[in-house]
Amino acid sequence: LKDLNFEVSLLDPCLMSRNDENGTAILCIYVDDVLIIGNKKAIDKAIVDIERKFDIRKEGKLRDYLGCIIEFAEDNMSGTIHQPHTLNKLEKKFKNLVKDMRKSEIPSAPGSHLLRPNESDLKIDNEKQALYRSAIGMLLYLTKHTRPDIANAVREHSRMMDGATPEHYKTLMRLIKYVIDTKNHTLKLNVTRNDENIFNIQGYSDSDYAGNKDDRKSITGVVVYCAGVPIAWKSKGQKAVSFSSTESEYYAISEICTEIIYVKQVLEFLKVTIDYPIIIRVDNVGAMFLANNPVLSQRTKHISVRHHFVREFIEDGILKILFVKSKMNQADIFTKNLSRDLYERHKRSIMNGSNDENNNEDEK
Repeated sequence: LKDLNFEVSLLDPCLMSRNDENGTAILCIYVDDVLIIGNKKAIDKAIVDIERKFDIRKEGKLRDYLGCIIEFAEDNMSGTIHQPHTLNKLEKKFKNLVKDMRKSEIPSAPGSHLLRPNESDLKIDNEKQALYRSAIGMLLYLTKHTRPDIANAVREHSRMMDGATPEHYKTLMRLIKYVIDTKNHTLKLNVTRNDENIFNIQGYSDSDYAGNKDDRKSITGVVVYCAGVPIAWKSKGQKAVSFSSTESEYYAISEICTEIIYVKQVLEFLKVTIDYPIIIRVDNVGAMFLANNPVLSQRTKHISVRHHFVREFIEDGILKILFVKSKMNQADIFTKNLSRDLYERHKRSIMNGSNDENNNEDEK
């Protein structure tokens, strides 16, 4: 496609763009599926040019892409995204196994933790283990695209795929029951931009100190918004044991920074204007101090250099770390199994595409 004057992104060779007198056309390629967005004249011209080189089939307006159903409002500034194909497959396979279970309002019991089994613990049979792995595969696909609300529960269960116990299997069925009961939930796409058409990026990061009860490693949770829409989230175990909650929160900040810097570079490639500084909200004052002050002490000198790159972006005015109350930190939902009220609060904010800017005064 370089022959057609498309510029290929260095971040991802499957992302291309072209600017000409007709406007901007952006190509996103996944194997043999191509998504084209941009100005209508530029899109029409790009399709004509591509048809001259390749045998293609036009599917029309974007709606069903890689198993995700995307529905836009008439103004194209809002919409929803969900995965009915995967959900129907999950329901068809597990409905009979969970139909007699009591309806659950949350994916996992508050404060609960899954522990890796010992060699002497009873394991489920091979048939159930195959079902376990199959369920995790579908749940991971849902989590990745449209269901951030189940990310922490899925992360916990994915650690047990090589030898789950009857208790693990039972809690997984509870999770599946929850997902089936909430299959009509969608991820809202409510774009917010100012009059200058500048994109705002914001993020929340959090950690659950020593949250993994097997190896005492902490759990990182992050969520990133672009123009008011959640575009990246993660529930992930940290690679090293932290000596303090401040250290684990600092690791979480470095994790969200890698996500934000990638988003920043993609938007720059697409010639999108970004509102600086990019705000990251955390609920740990010590981690904020570490990020904003390049000091060395007996309690921090062991921290790997790779995590300190955050300071460079703060000094350059690209990032800014702000404090947020723990109960307002949306990343909390990715680090632990919360109470129903707190879980619903964070879920509603994320699924509706709200970064709680109205709460800034309360945070001060």
